[in-house]
Amino acid sequence: MSQVLNGVTMSTLAGANHLNGSVLTFAYLNGVKEWEAKAAAGSETITYSKQFTVPQGVYSLNLCICAGAGAGATVGDVSYSVNYGGGQQGQIITTSLAVTPGQIIDVVIGIGGTPGAAGSLTNGGPGGNTSFGAIVALGGPGGLWQSRNYNGVGAAHTYCGGTYNDGTTAGYGGGGEAGGFGHGGNAGFYESGLNGGIGAGGGPGAAGFVRGGYGGPGQVVVSWS
Repeated sequence: MSQVLNGVTMSTLAGANHLNGSVLTFAYLNGVKEWEAKAAAGSETITYSKQFTVPQGVYSLNLCICAGAGAGATVGDVSYSVNYGGGQQGQIITTSLAVTPGQIIDVVIGIGGTPGAAGSLTNGGPGGNTSFGAIVALGGPGGLWQSRNYNGVGAAHTYCGGTYNDGTTAGYGGGGEAGGFGHGGNAGFYESGLNGGIGAGGGPGAAGFVRGGYGGPGQVVVSWS
């Protein structure tokens, strides 16, 4: 059978309605059957703060939200280079969210933590929060220059973005923590720590005019089907 919508003939096939190859769904609005095209499956990776507009025909989103990670500790004086930590990952949230087509959602991407000045005795700076509407992932703590608050040894972790490794140790310092979308930074001894990947902690740096690695920034992956 067929139906006419705004002068266009739609064919009914196996209980589904089709218009120019698109599957159509319907709902009753004030007693009138309204038709709407169902969106094709899709996704978007968001790496900067912006507004996200829900595509037409989409009523539920799958989210992987990753906050900014902490920077690694900086231990410039070799006599203090006995116990220092890598930055920790930004919080990772995986969830679904009910939405309406055309809805506009504010997205804020957290920055990665900043390490102390080269040669100083400084904890790594924390990462920034990442938010998708009212859902907030908290930024990761920075590495401590007098404690291995995170002691990465290269272990693998699986998150929504895939499998990533902690940073490795060097001297007496632990590597940065793996994040939702990136590897942790390796610790440095007589050299600076390496920067963390997306959502991952920076490695600490020790013994000389060196510094910890920067924490990785946050990210959001939105998908729908």
